[in-house]
Amino acid sequence: MVDAQDQDGDSRFEVTLNDGRIARCWRACIQPYDGCGFEAGLVEGLGVDTVYFMVRRDEQDEPYMLFLRPDEAQAMIWAISGALWSQEMMALEERRSNGANDRQT
Repeated sequence: MVDAQDQDGDSRFEVTLNDGRIARCWRACIQPYDGCGFEAGLVEGLGVDTVYFMVRRDEQDEPYMLFLRPDEAQAMIWAISGALWSQEMMALEERRSNGANDRQT
């Protein structure tokens, strides 16, 4: 990404890519988080890539952007939710195991 121009909080902005293409973006949501922020929206001008996901970190000068097809965005959501679900199931199993050990002593 070479240049990103935003109109003072407007939900529409353009990003000029290294190859000269211009992505016309529409911000759908912003999720502020401690030390960074996540943003997602729609994009025109990049062919089949019609969704973007951006990560802004406080210490970075430029945000990190992914331009995705809708099915790629859905696969990313599925993979991340699967990892979080697995983490919850592992924690539940550990609590159950610890509870069984507590009852035995």
